Amino acid sequence: MNFCINCRKLGTTYIRMAAQPKPLSSKWKYKLDDNVEKNLEDVVFKPRHHPGIVKPSTVILPQQFTKAILNILEDQNNKAQIMEESKEFVRHLVNKKAPMEQDELKNVVDVLQQRVIRRLSKNRSDLVGNEHVIKNQMNDRLKKAVYNWNPIKYDIRNCLLYLVGKSPADYAVLVKIFSEIKSRDSEWKPRSLIDFGSGVGTVTWAANTVWTKSILEYFNVDAASEMNDLAELLMKEGRGEKQMSMQGIFYRQFLPATATPYDLVVSAYSLMELPSLKNRLEVVRNLWKKTTKYLVVVEQGTNSGYKIINEVRDYILGHENGHVFSPVSPNFDSFK
Repeated sequence: MNFCINCRKLGTTYIRMAAQPKPLSSKWKYKLDDNVEKNLEDVVFKPRHHPGIVKPSTVILPQQFTKAILNILEDQNNKAQIMEESKEFVRHLVNKKAPMEQDELKNVVDVLQQRVIRRLSKNRSDLVGNEHVIKNQMNDRLKKAVYNWNPIKYDIRNCLLYLVGKSPADYAVLVKIFSEIKSRDSEWKPRSLIDFGSGVGTVTWAANTVWTKSILEYFNVDAASEMNDLAELLMKEGRGEKQMSMQGIFYRQFLPATATPYDLVVSAYSLMELPSLKNRLEVVRNLWKKTTKYLVVVEQGTNSGYKIINEVRDYILGHENGHVFSPVSPNFDSFK
């Protein structure tokens, strides 16, 4: 199985199992392909056109997906308001941070408490009876110092906001990731896919675009039943009475308890919604056990997103028999 870390605008990681475990080291060790090295010496390749370059291309939403969105919005009375609210909703998602761990929170509280006490003691020789003052100042400082993380409740309204504001960008990112896998592993054709935190189904749409008619099973998992309903409606062109445009698609609220393996396993913009590092790594471990070839993890390209990506990378490289597939070459001896 292959493991990749992408530092694009939106942080990405996809994973593949190595035949031999790679030792971790703080130094990069690599060997340039002999043919590439010779062609570089002979100036066969121009600097901007060597084999390692992945050329970006414009990604266009599938016509069926676009039509389904328009049909769904057609049934809404407040389309303009939905469009406007979706911008604020996306800003919230992009700027969201992972929840602070309890030990980190305790350290912050201890430091702030000492600062408040020191500040008060300069003006008052006796702090007895000023507990309420300390408490009020602590509350004010904690609000500024600690991010108030809360999971997003995906009701019908928020599902629509996500669909309008974020699904096109998600689809474009996923198509580029899958296209890179296909370009570097052209003989591989996935037959099954599982998507953790599947949302409106952009992973399914993107995978079908890149590996058309190859995947026979799309297993979508999202805790919000409203998201699953909306994703299914999109597959019916936004009209509930129609048949689904793809076959082999399933929607569930929980990961399957069985150890059924999947060729392609994806978690896109979902780990940030989990309440702790422990929960995130439990999910990653579960997903990894279901992976026969590639595990793809995508998060926002923010500091918080990269932190989560690094957690996944370090866990896989430290505890499992895996290695980074992209953008680091699989021939590297180290991925740290």
